[in-house]
Amino acid sequence: MMRLNKTGKSVLTGIAAVLLFTNIALAIPGMPHQFYGDVVINGNPSPDNILIDAKISNDVVSSAFTKDGKYGYEPIFYVLNPDGKRDGNLIEFYISNVKAGEYYFSSGASTRLDLSATIPNFCGDAICEAGESCSTCPGDCGQCSSSSSSSSSGGSGSSSSSGGSAPLATTTKTDDDETTTTTTGDNEQTNNQEEETKQTTCTENWKCSEWFDCFNSRQKRVCMDLNSCGTEENKPIISQECAMPLAEDDKKEKDNSGFLSSITGNFLNSVAGNASASGVGILILILILGIAGIIYAKKSAKISEEVVD
Repeated sequence: MMRLNKTGKSVLTGIAAVLLFTNIALAIPGMPHQFYGDVVINGNPSPDNILIDAKISNDVVSSAFTKDGKYGYEPIFYVLNPDGKRDGNLIEFYISNVKAGEYYFSSGASTRLDLSATIPNFCGDAICEAGESCSTCPGDCGQCSSSSSSSSSGGSGSSSSSGGSAPLATTTKTDDDETTTTTTGDNEQTNNQEEETKQTTCTENWKCSEWFDCFNSRQKRVCMDLNSCGTEENKPIISQECAMPLAEDDKKEKDNSGFLSSITGNFLNSVAGNASASGVGILILILILGIAGIIYAKKSAKISEEVVD
């Protein structure tokens, strides 16, 4: 049986320490908590594009927009767990800043949570309430009626008060005879409407949530075009760099730690800040140490056998 001397044991101990340190440095954050369900406002299914915020301690941690009276189906709605310490925290859900439900965070859970809220003067509940009008909320109060106007024929001195197109007489005179042709203005009106339709463009109207938690030095938010133009020319940014907040326990530990702890903490922050690059470097280091340990162990065993012989 092969036995290792003190040097070989030291090498293996170093490899084990590196593996343990790698596990700590590259710790995977806690699993998120998914939510979905129906949304009811003033007793009716919610209209589309209503903002829903999830808050923990009054901080927005996730947001979504309603669609077909629901939320969390498309896209998926979840609350992150960046530091792995959110289990048991109370999540409060708000619809247009009105509380609509609550639930306790649980890592990796998928929860159906139907939301309901009563919002005064809410545009979209099919009730034309005080403070709403056809111009501010046509969905509840109906479309505003357009004022009637009379149209006049240009240059002829005659006018028409009917809603349709009056026949127009066109006289063509030649040397031999005189021909009168009667036409209507329907074709001209249709052509004008087509031209107006072509010239009409959809104006993007973006509405965004607050910025979410800082995760892996980036934070996101969700944005929705309320006019559903299908274009993203003026879409606001939905992702930006951020500084990872330092937890209270980490602050106390940093204040009370010595020089060695400070160095270790800086190294851990460096690894966490660029996990992919650091992970590759650590894996290479482990591989090198492992190969060196195996080679050294084999050489030591060979030397021991030669000495015995």
